[in-house]
Amino acid sequence: MPDSNIPEQPEAFVELSPEDAAALDAVMGARAMGSEAGPMPAGSKERVEKVRGVLALLDQVAAADAPQAHAGESVIQSTLARVAAQREAEKPIEVTPLCEDDGRALDAVVANAGQPGPVPAGLGDRTQRVAGVLSLLDQMPREDAAGGDEDLIQRTLAAAADARQRERFAQQIEMFAEPRRTFGVSLRQVFTAAAVLLLGISLLMPALDHQRQAQQIAACSYNLGVAGQQIGQYSMDHAGMLPRGPVGDSWIKTGQPDAIDDAGRYQSNSAHLYILIRDAYVAPSRLACASNDRATVSMPGSGQLDWASHQAISYSYQNQHGVAPIRVDRSSPRLAVLADKNPLFIVKDGKVVYDREAKRDAASLLHGGKGQNILMLDGRVSWSTTPHIGGDNVWQISGHDGGYTGTEAPQDAHRDSFLVP
Repeated sequence: MPDSNIPEQPEAFVELSPEDAAALDAVMGARAMGSEAGPMPAGSKERVEKVRGVLALLDQVAAADAPQAHAGESVIQSTLARVAAQREAEKPIEVTPLCEDDGRALDAVVANAGQPGPVPAGLGDRTQRVAGVLSLLDQMPREDAAGGDEDLIQRTLAAAADARQRERFAQQIEMFAEPRRTFGVSLRQVFTAAAVLLLGISLLMPALDHQRQAQQIAACSYNLGVAGQQIGQYSMDHAGMLPRGPVGDSWIKTGQPDAIDDAGRYQSNSAHLYILIRDAYVAPSRLACASNDRATVSMPGSGQLDWASHQAISYSYQNQHGVAPIRVDRSSPRLAVLADKNPLFIVKDGKVVYDREAKRDAASLLHGGKGQNILMLDGRVSWSTTPHIGGDNVWQISGHDGGYTGTEAPQDAHRDSFLVP
């Protein structure tokens, strides 16, 4: 018997080299088969003999200490058993996780400390079974005084609670360690919000576009109203006549080099309207429609007598190339004198030409073909979805069925509107 007064020393294990371990395994395998002879690793004869010598010494110690060992048991058998136990202990423990319901039931038993208490809904039977399994631990023999009087079931519950808490901490650490790419929002929520946003935009855009067009129409109407007042002022300053310069042979050469010929005659009808800008009756911005993104709003340069291009023009003016100037006092108050640009004339190869494919009752293109603002001689501005005012199509000469080359003019320009170009 070892002396009980000598304190136990912790066992120190020295790991064998691979060659010594192979020799030991070979010797123990042979002894387990009841023989000292057996297959040995190649080149390990010397190591095998050393191992046999060490084991023989252990057998002698065992024989001297026979009262302490079981009958017929040799030290080698004890060594084999210890090695087998050590290898078994080194095997990884296979842990089977609890299902979610069993885990909740175990949490309830732990929280209640083995006593009756609240349990999760629908888990009464599971909770009872878990409590029953844990109660089996109470039937185990109590440990020595080193363990005190603490009940085994209580220590087991505490250990289980500690393990569950460690698991929760590990999950929380993992959650905070990983970058949260969705900021706590699931992809489904992101896609749903995006779909709602797109739907809202699709519903809102038409309303915004309609509002924008309405604002442009209103701004255009206001500009025409201001232009009407200044046309009236010009008429008062010029013996009741509408703005008109020297008349040439054509009125369709807007934007071309010979829009004003060498004799100073106007070959462009828009040049007559430009007199209001040239003589400072109106600012260029008042003759620019908000729907025309190419309209000219800057002040004219020295000697400029017309718009530089057909695209820069926003409004079509009453044709001034008749035999005599148009007098306000001889004209119908309902005579249309200015309106959003005539859609029957387009630019082709750098020249303004009549569009034979356009419908004669088409609306101005400045407002998306929905209609046009029209200024009457009496100063009123009205919105119309058609070019007809009192039966008169303001885009054409009454009774004229053919095209236009730029030399045509109404026979009675005081009552027949023909807004060009």
